[in-house]
Amino acid sequence: MEIMGVRGSLAWALACWAGMAVDAAAETPVHVRVVDDATGRTVPARAYLRRGDEPLLPKGFSSYARGDERHFLVPGDFELDLEPGKYRLRIERGLEYLPVELDLDVPRSTPVPVRLRRWTSMNRDGWYSADMHVHRDPAEIPLILRAEDLNFVPTITTHVWSTEVNQPWKWPSEFPVRVEPDRLFTANAQEVERIQGGPGPSFF
Repeated sequence: MEIMGVRGSLAWALACWAGMAVDAAAETPVHVRVVDDATGRTVPARAYLRRGDEPLLPKGFSSYARGDERHFLVPGDFELDLEPGKYRLRIERGLEYLPVELDLDVPRSTPVPVRLRRWTSMNRDGWYSADMHVHRDPAEIPLILRAEDLNFVPTITTHVWSTEVNQPWKWPSEFPVRVEPDRLFTANAQEVERIQGGPGPSFF
């Protein structure tokens, strides 16, 4: 009985290992390269990936999921490990670039080129972009600034709801944090919502 039990355990372990191997083998890396059409340089961006009607958030990327919104941020060069099938990929970079949508048939042996075309430059006209309502880990903000083509983000790290105070992330010691000459953020903004059901939050 003991020998049969050991054999049974070994058979179960081998079956699990084989199943994991099949799952891992089913995924194929798809290389994507996002570049600025004018400069040819790789640029970070926001990505949406769908398989049919299902939005997907691949592992290993900074992602956002709230309500119907499901997106992840990517560097200029990246890989997606995908099972065989048909996918829809959408790449965006803020409001000054035209978004690109394309179909992916997986597996594929060639990289996926994505060229983002800037249709305007507000910085050149003396305007600067910001997202004034961001609840994210300050460690993610440098990529957010680049991927969303923003100049400034006052990151909200303290949220007051009635008498409850939530501070989920640690503030960086630098103030402000300069990511690039034209991109910076702070990480000590507060959102106060003491009047529940009232006129709305206050920001500091």
